[in-house]
Amino acid sequence: MLPELIELRHDLHRIPEIAGMEYKTCKRIREYLSDIPELETAPPFLQTDTVSMLHGRSEGKNVTLRADIDALELPDSGGKPYASTHPGFSHACGHDAHMTMLCGAAKLLAKLRNEFSGSVRFVFQPGEENVAMAKELISAGAIDAPSPDLVAALHIVPKYPVGKMVIRKGTVSAASAHFEVTFTGRGGHGSRPDLARNPVLALAAAVVNLQGAVQNRITPFESGVISVATVSGGTLANIIPDTAKFTGTIRALTDATAEKLVEALKDICQSTAKLYQVECEAVVSGNYPATINDDAAVELAQKVLEENGIPYEWEPSSAMSSEDFAFFLHRAPGVYLRIGSGEESPDLHNSALDAPDGMLANGIKFLVNYALAGLQA
Repeated sequence: MLPELIELRHDLHRIPEIAGMEYKTCKRIREYLSDIPELETAPPFLQTDTVSMLHGRSEGKNVTLRADIDALELPDSGGKPYASTHPGFSHACGHDAHMTMLCGAAKLLAKLRNEFSGSVRFVFQPGEENVAMAKELISAGAIDAPSPDLVAALHIVPKYPVGKMVIRKGTVSAASAHFEVTFTGRGGHGSRPDLARNPVLALAAAVVNLQGAVQNRITPFESGVISVATVSGGTLANIIPDTAKFTGTIRALTDATAEKLVEALKDICQSTAKLYQVECEAVVSGNYPATINDDAAVELAQKVLEENGIPYEWEPSSAMSSEDFAFFLHRAPGVYLRIGSGEESPDLHNSALDAPDGMLANGIKFLVNYALAGLQA
């Protein structure tokens, strides 16, 4: 299977598409799956998703496997013959490999359908980056009937040997939220600030005040950050603007801690606005829950890795990045594993990243055997 899967990954690498716009990607996935007659592929629940079901010899449990399919708005600087044909876009987060491994798992499990009871669902999910479309896809009923008993997903990780698995119990990735805070005052001339209500002053004070929110609102035993990333306001040096705004993210290792920091953001910005006699609107969006692996699911994954001779190591700490597979883990116990893309691999979201073909075999082997073990558990 590997030659055709390598060709598939290269095809997918050529056509990167951002969240919700993965039309060519969806078409290519469905073309590949259409050659697997044992699969039942549903019409899209959104527009660019693909959800296929494989039934075994009799009724039983359901294991749901997921791959994300969207790309990033980054140029492809990898220099490969199969480089992106969509200028300004690339698979710089390895989702082309995720899709390919899931396609390979679907084809191999289809050959084994008479050897297991229950069903395996294959979810090719759009919009993981920034917009968390897992929530929308699940709300649309993509993993209902039957509801999963176990869920699993893989994601590439640089700085580990190619194909080596990295596993962790508990929190793998942080909860996160994006915020946009707008201060509205009264514009005027820079020579008479007393006649204006300067939103830039309120913005500056709020940004500084937010730096104390983590210390004041959460305990030393919790982990969380509030990061301001953009600031904007005004067009000329001598004109006080009517509005000014900043944006950023909140991240924490538990959903409860993230909620505390969201509350702190709103409190601090509103109180600062009042002090400077301006109005404030704080909009929080894109909320991702923390990605938390189930202990029993991790133990099953460890057993599968060892029984199938797949190298692995334990991940030493949680990551502050976020992952919308968390919404799947809210529906059923499961595991989110990482798979090495090489010690010399560029980092994720680097335009030179190219997921190595050498990782595909171990990824497929894990997904297949984890599904079989989960159906028998």
